Amino acid sequence: MMKVNNTALFFIPLFIICVSCKKLPKQEETEIVPPDETGLKKVLLPVKLKSDKLTLTLDYQPGTALLTKISSTDKSHILITYKPTYYRVERFKDNVLYHYADFILSDKRATKVHSFDSFGRVDVPTGNYMLSYNTVGQLVNIKDYNAANEFILESVMSYSALGNLSELKLTDQQGKASVVEYSYDNKNGIFKNVLHSQLLFLETAYPIFSPASNNWLSCKNTKIPNAQITYSYLYNIDDYPSRMVIEDTTGKQTFDITYAELSN
Repeated sequence: MMKVNNTALFFIPLFIICVSCKKLPKQEETEIVPPDETGLKKVLLPVKLKSDKLTLTLDYQPGTALLTKISSTDKSHILITYKPTYYRVERFKDNVLYHYADFILSDKRATKVHSFDSFGRVDVPTGNYMLSYNTVGQLVNIKDYNAANEFILESVMSYSALGNLSELKLTDQQGKASVVEYSYDNKNGIFKNVLHSQLLFLETAYPIFSPASNNWLSCKNTKIPNAQITYSYLYNIDDYPSRMVIEDTTGKQTFDITYAELSN
């Protein structure tokens, strides 16, 4: 189950005290001491991101890190369902379904996504994209096609040694390319414990959501260096961001972040 964790803003570093023990003579009986759990790291899941203009609330399957719903104060919400052969992400506005995407699974891995716009009883295909992975299971290539199955865009991802997305190369149907570069802090990523987050965030339409193990510090398109987005944080005692400040050429936005602890 999950229990709510206080997200007051702390700059308190987490110290782990290690105690070394001398080896006792074999003839002496040693007392079995329970392990010290004070140094165990908590597994936290974000349950609320709040700014002065927007509040996002995240729900999970009980006792798991499977995201099932994202609710917004703009009267929209997203539902996520998990089936043996596909995941479905549905978008609603004023409780009316207007778009959904099915992530088709092959050998328990999503390899193709079909997307649709929904108009009452009529669903209109909007396209599909193909997903490819490297040998360690990282998503490295997305090919996007329109409803007529015509190629639109290719996305190629490169990763750092820590497993964070470091570069995104986008190439359109005319062969024009642009590159987006990312830098990170060394703290716990906000969404690092959310299962399947890299896939789900392709369809959740919230650009502040990052599935990385750490947190963005900057995001820039190499062709438009002046349009760089920067991120800064305050961290809680468990080294997760409790406040995120996003700044670009249009201004600044601040989100306070609340977590729940996932317990065994």
